[in-house]
Amino acid sequence: MEGQSVIYRNETIVVLNSSNYNYPIFQQEISQGILLILEGRIFGESFESIAAELKSVGADSMDDRLTHYSFNLDGEFFFYKIDTRSNKILVVGDHLNRLPLYFGSDGQQWIVSRQISIAALFMRSKINKVNLAEFMVFDYNLSDRTWFDNLYFLQIDDFIEVDTLRNDLRVKRKPETYDFGNKTVGVITEDLLLNMADIFLQACSVRADEINVLSMSGGMDSRSVAAGLVKNSKALAGVTFENAEKTALYDSIIAEEIADSLGIKWHKVALSRDSFLEDVDSLMNIKMSIQPCRFYYLYQFCAEVQKKFGNDITFFTGDGGDKVFPDLGRNLKFNDDYKLFKFIIRENHEFSVEHASAIVGISSKDLENQIFSYIRSLPAKTSSNKLEQFILRARMKRYIFEGEDRNRNYFWSTTPFLSKRFFSLMMSISPQIKRQELFYFEFISRLNREVAEIRNENFSKGKFQVNKGLYSFIKGLSNQFLSRKSKEHLKSIFKSSSAPSDSARQYVSEIKRMLPANNLLDKKALSGSLSDYSTGQLSLILTYLKVSEFLKRENSEVEYLEEQV
Repeated sequence: MEGQSVIYRNETIVVLNSSNYNYPIFQQEISQGILLILEGRIFGESFESIAAELKSVGADSMDDRLTHYSFNLDGEFFFYKIDTRSNKILVVGDHLNRLPLYFGSDGQQWIVSRQISIAALFMRSKINKVNLAEFMVFDYNLSDRTWFDNLYFLQIDDFIEVDTLRNDLRVKRKPETYDFGNKTVGVITEDLLLNMADIFLQACSVRADEINVLSMSGGMDSRSVAAGLVKNSKALAGVTFENAEKTALYDSIIAEEIADSLGIKWHKVALSRDSFLEDVDSLMNIKMSIQPCRFYYLYQFCAEVQKKFGNDITFFTGDGGDKVFPDLGRNLKFNDDYKLFKFIIRENHEFSVEHASAIVGISSKDLENQIFSYIRSLPAKTSSNKLEQFILRARMKRYIFEGEDRNRNYFWSTTPFLSKRFFSLMMSISPQIKRQELFYFEFISRLNREVAEIRNENFSKGKFQVNKGLYSFIKGLSNQFLSRKSKEHLKSIFKSSSAPSDSARQYVSEIKRMLPANNLLDKKALSGSLSDYSTGQLSLILTYLKVSEFLKRENSEVEYLEEQV
């Protein structure tokens, strides 16, 4: 089990966590027969002090104390409390369950694992066709679903209790959770902006280590982190990738301007398509069925960063900035959930519901009902609040967090935007404030005015910067009227990047090689239309074919697991 270590095992359950490089895992016996394991990092408090706190409350109150305590700690972590006297295991994470975790049962034994590939192989899971089609629509699954039968994902509000003697695993709701609809800050003031800056600066400071590396773009998020670390006088180097398609061309140009302004060292990492197949295989080994193949180049990027700086670094990103600053609810005022369903599909889909269903060979009504049921069940009353919930619980939790976790296979990765205090504050700010044009600019100005005034890559082409409103208007029209392929082509023109067809040829070639051995996807629905697909859509098809190949190739790993547990 490369990259995995066994936390606990018996005839009814196996609990695994990651163990790459100097991956942060700590353990301490806090009472006779009770072991506390921490996976990940906590900021502002030591593991030893937390263990001492739990020890002071006594065995009977430990679970309750730990579940409340975890929600209010800052960090990216899971606690595993193993009680061999009562045959109980408690698995509880940070305020957002930032580290992806999977669990499932083959009917005889449970598995809890940070890696979905290990869990799927262990369980010999079969692919659920409706869930696969859902992934084809969004690039990620909704709720606790995965591609696989009886294999689940731990959601934001939940923790796990296991009775190892009775072979019973239960998912429970945390005693404290977020009420995303409770907006208590309604007026933008200087005090608010200064408080935001102070909390953000503290989040940057406690996360910083001796060697800090920031993934820099030309946008607002990474420049905020750069300004926050520099203002804290932390050592920092910036890195920006330039992929083969040159889609990040202006990221490099503007990121260098930001680095020069702050006086930090900056490095450009040039990526290529030469190792396309090898990079896709790396993705499959690490994030099988969780991330589409089109992110293959980011594994090359992480490997290059690791080669340059080592793995004993803290790798900062701007992840989460695009979730805490905008009005995620978009001021929607739909009067029924079906209109919201149609809006979410239009704004977020890769394949349409009908097309994804045809490719996988299921009823489109079954897929529509599954997606609609999830949207209808979101814990909010208005369409605006439900959209916010969808973006936080689905896109952020199931898509963004998985991408960020990819980095942790090379070095520890973190972001101050999702620190406990900053995220809590930003979730309390009214959408009216967030819709103000200069809100984000004014925040960054409290960190560094010069950096705030540097142009934003999202709306720039060379030295030219378009109006944010015009950019949003064009984006909205393209979502409504253009195919995914046409959207990619329009974006390549704006970014002056290579034509999407250059990348598409690699996907099409590999799909055609693998498709004859496929016995799940509808070959008739695919064979005549590959040239009409966007690279994003081709990526999803190739992802399934690669996962299928991976599972067949790695079946021997299951036998190895069974010998171990």
